[in-house]
Amino acid sequence: MRAAPPASSSVRLCRLSSSGEVRRSACTADEGAAILSNDGASLSISATSFTNCRASAGSGGAISVATGSTMTLTTSVFDNCTAAGSGGAISIASTESMTLSTLVFDKCSAEGNGGGVHTSDGSALTVSTSAFNECSSQMSGGALP
Repeated sequence: MRAAPPASSSVRLCRLSSSGEVRRSACTADEGAAILSNDGASLSISATSFTNCRASAGSGGAISVATGSTMTLTTSVFDNCTAAGSGGAISIASTESMTLSTLVFDKCSAEGNGGGVHTSDGSALTVSTSAFNECSSQMSGGALP
């Protein structure tokens, strides 16, 4: 994973362990349990596994990206990620562009909208060649709202 934020950006990462691929498991935070990115950060993430990540008080069970940030996320898996807010796996708000490709979302859930992925505030999102399996939300959009 590569994160190259500008000087005014903010990126927080959960602990890392790696044996050939990056894995993030059992991360918990108020929002963006594994990765929280704000203020114009630019993220490129690939070959990463997010398992049992939980946003206990907000959105983005695994990843929360906001306020002018950009992200490209490829060839990754989200398994059993949950959010007390929206975006069981990923929450995207007020972003420049997001590209999600060749992803698998298994059993991700949100108490708000978007069990797999939630977008808001005019965020530009492109999703291709991705699978959403048994994702759910208590409001709208089991996979995407």
